[in-house]
Amino acid sequence: MFYNRAHLVSPLEGAKVHGELRRALFDRTWEHLTSHAQAPVGESLESLLVVAGEGILYFAVPLFGAYRDHDYWVYREVAINTIRDLLLRPLLKLSGPGWVEATLHDQPASDDHPERRILQSLPTIPAAPRSRYSTWTSHGRPPGSASMS
Repeated sequence: MFYNRAHLVSPLEGAKVHGELRRALFDRTWEHLTSHAQAPVGESLESLLVVAGEGILYFAVPLFGAYRDHDYWVYREVAINTIRDLLLRPLLKLSGPGWVEATLHDQPASDDHPERRILQSLPTIPAAPRSRYSTWTSHGRPPGSASMS
């Protein structure tokens, strides 16, 4: 279920597609509230949610802004999974709470050290309570780890 407006898109030949847009049977209002996260869907809009080409993703919906505004975990998972699929072989895989940031840096050799790879892991303080302008939170996920390839 996507709460905001979307663009109707069709893939070019050879593009990879993710998801399908369908019309809601009604707009969620106080008169038609079925739950906190969804409204029933009807016919297909014959359009795709995400189209992937060589090195590019096109989201037919403003996914990142919608996640910021609604904090609906499904939006985050769609973004993560499609971006992960686009990366051929990520150098860093981070699992754990969303409030841990990681940076992988390749440092060239110098007179005092050989070429090396540096991993910086920085835990930040999760925002609570969640507001429209706060950072992404962990959604209750347990702490995890990072692994390098």
